[in-house]
Parts: sequence; C-alpha cells; structure tokens
Amino acid sequence: MNQVNHQTQSCPNCEKVHRFPSSLAQVRCKACGFVWNAKSVVSLPDQSVGGKDPQTPSGSTNLPIMIGSLVIAVILMLAIGSMLLLSVFTIGSVESQPVKTAIIDTPEKPAFKFPEYQVIRLQESDRKKLYSAYRGVARTTVEKPLPLPQGSPPRKALEVMLQQTLDRELMRLAALYNISIDDVNEVIKEGNANYWDPTPRSNATRNGKRIYPEEMSEGWTKSNNLR
Repeated sequence: MNQVNHQTQSCPNCEKVHRFPSSLAQVRCKACGFVWNAKSVVSLPDQSVGGKDPQTPSGSTNLPIMIGSLVIAVILMLAIGSMLLLSVFTIGSVESQPVKTAIIDTPEKPAFKFPEYQVIRLQESDRKKLYSAYRGVARTTVEKPLPLPQGSPPRKALEVMLQQTLDRELMRLAALYNISIDDVNEVIKEGNANYWDPTPRSNATRNGKRIYPEEMSEGWTKSNNLR
C-alpha cells in the first residue's frame, strides 16, 4: 500500500492551518471558503503526531495568547489601583484644607446720632415704601445743591419754593397711607436711623446751614461749589 504524502499550509485569507495531500493543486479553506494555489504557497512543517490533524490548535499554540491576556489583565489592575489610590489622596488633601470664610466688607455708618423715633402702626414694607418716596423728592428739593449765592434774594425764594414742594409731598404721603404728618416724620427718622438709604447725603445748605452733618456726606460726588 502506497503512503500518501501530505503537506501543511495556512489559508492566505484567514490563516487557518490545513493539512492535505501533496498532490492537490488547489485547496479550499473549510473556514472561509477561500481557494488558493497550493503550489504557490510555502508549506509549513508537518507537525502531525499520531495522526492528529494540525488544524486543531495545540496547547503550545495558545500559550502566547494566554500570557499576553494575563499581562494585559495585570496592567489594567495596576492602572485601576493607581487611580483609586490617587483619588483617596486627593479627597484627603481637600478635606484637610481649612475652610475659608468669605468676609464681606460693609460700609461704615457715619458717627452721627440720629434722633429717636417711634415705630408707627404701618407694616415695615409700607414704611420703607413711604421712606423711599420721600427720599426721591428730598433729593430734588431740600437736598439739591444750589449755584446761587448764600443769602441772596433769588436763593431765598428758591429755597422756600423747594421746601414747599417737599411739604406738599409729605401731605400726599400722609393721605396715601392714612396717617398724620407727624407719623410721616417718624417714618423718615426711622429710615434715616436704620440706613434704609445708605447713599451719601449732599453737601446742600439751607439758610446758610448744612442739611446733614459732614459725616453723612462722605463720598458725595457733586461739586463743592454748589451748596
């Protein structure tokens, strides 16, 4: 009985190893169906032992793959451990830092003692609205610096007119909130004492006297020539 010679080649397409008789000219890959000329491809050494088909991978063939997978797993474990360790140190460093408390600077109140006042029966929100309306008129009347010379008749006439304008506004506010003029003045004193309007007061004068003390006019930006 004649012995049939075999040869071993890898599929050029998928690299699957095939063992077939040497007499075959063309071989079809059982895995991917690719057909190639067996004469044009270099054959592999015939490693069949005891009639085993070399198509079946041996344990030695899988060993490099297993070693590579193990190395990759170790590298991943080391990377994850490093990230966890770094996060622990980061959290610890953040927690160990002292908490900084923000300090908000507040403008100093002028060293001026305001007259005492009585809190009238209106709600605080209404008292603040009344005071805000008063401040809006006061800025354009009794607190308005004037370019006219002190003591001159035109200036005196203008001062009287501005004061009358403010008085009419106070009467209007008293009627609006159904309170007396005295109550309106108490609200004004309360607003001044509690700095409901913290802006600097003007340097205006009436009858040659300052309306507000110099401490309350710090920061006023109008020209000092206007009084």
